[in-house]
Amino acid sequence: MRDFPSHPRVRRGLVAGFVLAAALAVFFGVRLFHGASLWDQAPPQDPPIAGWMTPRFVMRAWDTPPEVIAEALNLDQDGIGRRMTLAELAKDRGDTTDSLIADLDAAIAAFRAGQ
Repeated sequence: MRDFPSHPRVRRGLVAGFVLAAALAVFFGVRLFHGASLWDQAPPQDPPIAGWMTPRFVMRAWDTPPEVIAEALNLDQDGIGRRMTLAELAKDRGDTTDSLIADLDAAIAAFRAGQ
């Protein structure tokens, strides 16, 4: 059985490997600690509505009943469940995405004011 290698070059390589492993452990430990400190922070409230969002996404993100969203966008609740973005809805109606979003913002604000 052999003891710890006595050759200086091997010893330096092992020490360098250990130092590198320790440095990486500290680096990733700090990243983990920093990330974990952000876990308990509340997510930002009400990000701006964008054209890529679907009505269902807006309903869930803004905690609004489906009836409010459907009424604001003049949607028929036929149960088919098409996944159209707000931009696609505006294009189909010949309207601008910005005016559709403004209508949706107004409906959500009115719903929240009435609560």
